[in-house]
Amino acid sequence: INSLRDDGAYNILKKLTITNSSANVSQIIDPKPHCTFPVSITSDDKNQLYVADAYLPDGCIFIFASNATALGEVCTQNPSLKNPNGLSLDSQGNIYIADSGNGRVIKVSVDGSILQNYRTTPSLVYPYDVKVRNDGVVYISDSQCSCIYQLTNDGQQCGVIELEDKPYLSRPFITL
Repeated sequence: INSLRDDGAYNILKKLTITNSSANVSQIIDPKPHCTFPVSITSDDKNQLYVADAYLPDGCIFIFASNATALGEVCTQNPSLKNPNGLSLDSQGNIYIADSGNGRVIKVSVDGSILQNYRTTPSLVYPYDVKVRNDGVVYISDSQCSCIYQLTNDGQQCGVIELEDKPYLSRPFITL
């Protein structure tokens, strides 16, 4: 089992490797030259790491090789990312971003071009996480309306699950 996490105190991304007999924690990226406030991380099939930096006023997605070499960044225009939280990738290499500060979830290419802006009913308020299944189904959590939305990859809403009778959920992560 490998787990990646952001050490909030130092903004260092660490790797936790668990085997049958031991656990090992190692630093894999010191994002300080690149990231100010890393909040989410995912990886692709080449073991490249995608890190969401929620530094305000503009957020960005940084891409690192498996050896921690910086490969680039993904930013959007009109509007720029504002407090991006959740990240996911599909099999075509598109990046799905829960752009919390702009109240949207978008699918972008690695050059930052917006390919899809997902809309829901009720409308997204503060989308916190996004995940994409292998078949392209998109799941979005929204902490302000306490919902999980299910959409097709082209944006058609299939369903909505209201999680609680409360107006706010703290950090609703999605795991597939």
